[in-house]
Amino acid sequence: MSHANAGEVTGRVVCDKTTQYCLIKGLGIKGEIDDTTLAAFMQLIENFNRQRDSNGRSSDLTGTEVKLNSPGGSVPASMAIGRLLRQNRMTAEVKPGVVCSSACVFIYAGAVVREGHFGKIGIHQPYFEVPQQAVQTNTIKDSYAVMLRDMRSYLREMNVSEQLADEMLKTRSSDIRYLSPDEQDQFGLDTFDPVEREVRDVEHAQKLGLDRREYNRRDSLVLKVCPLDSGYANCYEEVYKTGREPEVLKPSQYGTPVN
Repeated sequence: MSHANAGEVTGRVVCDKTTQYCLIKGLGIKGEIDDTTLAAFMQLIENFNRQRDSNGRSSDLTGTEVKLNSPGGSVPASMAIGRLLRQNRMTAEVKPGVVCSSACVFIYAGAVVREGHFGKIGIHQPYFEVPQQAVQTNTIKDSYAVMLRDMRSYLREMNVSEQLADEMLKTRSSDIRYLSPDEQDQFGLDTFDPVEREVRDVEHAQKLGLDRREYNRRDSLVLKVCPLDSGYANCYEEVYKTGREPEVLKPSQYGTPVN
């Protein structure tokens, strides 16, 4: 998958002078994805590891957000970047109205947390560049088969449905199909990778000193009673900590909240 827009990787390593904790700020991938993009991304991670190690701290890249804005590019380079996201437990963000299509979807799939349900996640059939030598049907056929095998294997590795690769083949390379939020979930591109969700649940339960059955009960209670507004965080913390539904302030006849 190749496009004309030159790609770039943004971001810089920052280490707090007091805590010596390091992170990468402003991390993003924009434009065409190629081997140069991969090299720049790898270099940034190497810089992070070097500065972190020199400070003697154990900070890592878990939760680091990568902003994606790309029409695609190289499938192998995108898969390699996606594997780096998965290895470092990173998050991918595609803002509303911003495009992550073609090979970029493989980077998006690699993230353990995906924030792009309202971005433009687009797929189409992969294609090869036009060669200078005579076109050999068998060569293209064999190369295509290898690419599809690698795509399906990669998607399995990322706990994403192989059906996504099949759906790519149904859209001509000159066209593009944008996935709805429901379709993203259907193919396994939902917000949390299932393995990452399980890791986080186990870590959270361990921190709270709960067995898994009790943790699951409290988790269900959070989903049931905590409003998706500014009060969510406080409600979330209280339910997980106490295992009970928070007391709700009821309005008096004068409109003043009372206990």
